Amino acid sequence: MMQIPITNIPNQSLSFSADGNQYDIRIHATSDNGEPGSEIMAFDITINNIVIITGIRAVAGFPIIPSIYLQNGNFVVLTNNDDLPDWNQFGISQQLMYASEAELTAIQS
Repeated sequence: MMQIPITNIPNQSLSFSADGNQYDIRIHATSDNGEPGSEIMAFDITINNIVIITGIRAVAGFPIIPSIYLQNGNFVVLTNNDDLPDWNQFGISQQLMYASEAELTAIQS
């Protein structure tokens, strides 16, 4: 697995290449119920200029990309104590990880 650098700001975009694919990721804080302080972290992911997901809520330890797109690998946010992803802790106690298709296959075996 590869750690993808993220910083502790509420909205950010990043790009990187892995396994022959170009990934463009937007991470943004959004309100779950419209009230200040009730932010959740959401992801938009584009692979090779094709939008794969938009506005998917990040949950600690769970894959971000739905299983139908796993041929390109997947991402997970790791947190202490399975806390909800929180931009204030990005790069401190919370990390974004990428697992290739081969790594996912090995895990499933």
